[in-house]
Amino acid sequence: MAGIHCEFEDIQSSLTRLLQHEKFPQPDVSCLVVGFSGGVDSTVLLYALCAKPPRLPVHAVYVNHGLSPLASQWQAHCESICDSLGVPFAARNITVSAKPRQSLEADARDGRYHTLLNYCATHRGALLLGQHQDDQAETFLLQAKRGAGPKGLSAMPEITIRNDVPVLRPMLHMPQCRITQIARKKTLSWIEDESNEDNRFDRNFLRNTVMPSLRERWPGIAKTLSRSAGLCAQQQQLLEEVADEKLTSVMEGDAISIALLQQHSTGWQQQIIRAWFSYKNVPMPGDSQLEQVQLMCAARNDAQPVVSLGGWEIRRYADKLSLVKPLCQPPQEALMASPDEMLDYPWSASGKFSVNQAVRVLANMPAVQCRMNANSVSKPLKKWMKEWQIPAWERKHLPVLFIDQQPIAVVTGRRVYYFTGRPDGFEVTLID
Repeated sequence: MAGIHCEFEDIQSSLTRLLQHEKFPQPDVSCLVVGFSGGVDSTVLLYALCAKPPRLPVHAVYVNHGLSPLASQWQAHCESICDSLGVPFAARNITVSAKPRQSLEADARDGRYHTLLNYCATHRGALLLGQHQDDQAETFLLQAKRGAGPKGLSAMPEITIRNDVPVLRPMLHMPQCRITQIARKKTLSWIEDESNEDNRFDRNFLRNTVMPSLRERWPGIAKTLSRSAGLCAQQQQLLEEVADEKLTSVMEGDAISIALLQQHSTGWQQQIIRAWFSYKNVPMPGDSQLEQVQLMCAARNDAQPVVSLGGWEIRRYADKLSLVKPLCQPPQEALMASPDEMLDYPWSASGKFSVNQAVRVLANMPAVQCRMNANSVSKPLKKWMKEWQIPAWERKHLPVLFIDQQPIAVVTGRRVYYFTGRPDGFEVTLID
């Protein structure tokens, strides 16, 4: 078996390779931040970095969940190790409480990542994690249990970008037993978290019960499952490349043309919609939501279907699908606008604007008759908005400006529509 120094070299060479990866934003990173729990994996990673310091300074961050009565002792242990290594140390406290339909385990993980990524964003750091081959195998099995496709079964990448922060896993190729062996031969000191024995948590159940049985039958199971995850990642990358090309072919502005989308098979329609969500940085829809979106495409032309998805809505208008943020309910009463005051109504679909005369502002598409010029016919405001191709869900959110009882203008996000009879010199200025 290779010596301990060589084992450290293995981690160091893996890190060097990742720092030279095309995804790694070289000039934008000023330090490497180790997510340091004090466990054996992150301890070996930190010592490996300090044995042959990389060109970038190393920081260590401990996230205190407060779930164990020993958490303060663990924090002190981590700080002591960093002091002995001359590594800048930071501790961050978070509060963990399981949300509806989410486990305590998942909430703790999300809180930890959020905290570490925030530290990296503040210090222009890349995040280094001590996850290894066995973690990868467990993640693969957890994703299979959830019924994941190639994207989920890809498990954890060696390098990825999360919230504009590079995340690197330089020990992902190493089995956990090898990491523990290094720690023992180096007589390193690390923390044993008692919660790792609690098989109520899915990952612990896999680690403590399922994986030992699988290893007894197939000693190389962690390696082969990790290889499967890598193959899924390759297939997913190819799938995304083709889906991105198909997405470009069906886009009209920021919306998807339903006619062009329906030229593809049902399966590709779903992949194109997923690619659209990814492009918009919106959480991926579930299977039932994808089916609802496809049903929207078959709705009547005069229908106004909507699929709600967290903080977003998918809307249909003019034979296109649009992904929009929900708008606040507009007020029922008239509001006053002063001259040269910048107006930014949270319910408005038109953004910010200012006026050079005092006006009343009404929403909810008031029932008024208007004409655009002296020679045009007078129509209800609702028909004008339809003629201007304003999406139906935006119409009641548009500010309609009045002087006395006379409608003067409608402000949209694209332009201002003036009506005849407006006072001379009256102007509305749109503000980016």
